[in-house]
Amino acid sequence: MKKLLLCLVLIFGLFACGEQDTAINEIAIESYDVDMSGYKGVNSTNHNFKGISPDEVIRLIDEGGSAVIYMGYEGCHVCQEAVQYLNEVAQNLGVTVYYLDCNSPIYPVRDEVFTNLVTALDSILETNDAGEKTIFTPHVFTIVNGELNKGHISVVSSWEEGNPSEESIKELEDIYADIMAPFAK
Repeated sequence: MKKLLLCLVLIFGLFACGEQDTAINEIAIESYDVDMSGYKGVNSTNHNFKGISPDEVIRLIDEGGSAVIYMGYEGCHVCQEAVQYLNEVAQNLGVTVYYLDCNSPIYPVRDEVFTNLVTALDSILETNDAGEKTIFTPHVFTIVNGELNKGHISVVSSWEEGNPSEESIKELEDIYADIMAPFAK
């Protein structure tokens, strides 16, 4: 009987010590207002995006900060398809999404700042055909207390460009909601 009781106590203890909610370390993020009207289905001002620089993303990682990050650009046809749903989920959850414009003239893709970003994001980036780590867009990920979480790249496998099904849209929105859940208000 004592052994059975001890086993029950140990099992209960394992479940009680299971996954705990991690407190989000909120540090001040240097961001700026962005006009998202270049994205299909997103209003120029009624959205949940704030602009962020590569240096600021690196600082968040280095200083143990937390944020939801979207990397993409207006000229990316897949980004055009996905961003309106990303925004809808962010608005429903009350989450700010920090937008890193991968085609910004402020920090060109080939300059040192961007190279430093690729190095900082190495653990969540995929490799291109040449075997080099690179940024594929759209990429939505989180930094939680300085730790990178891969997030989601592109849309979903069932997505039909220009005419996604309701099921595909729901699948993508569920992925975004799961990514943003720790930040929901």
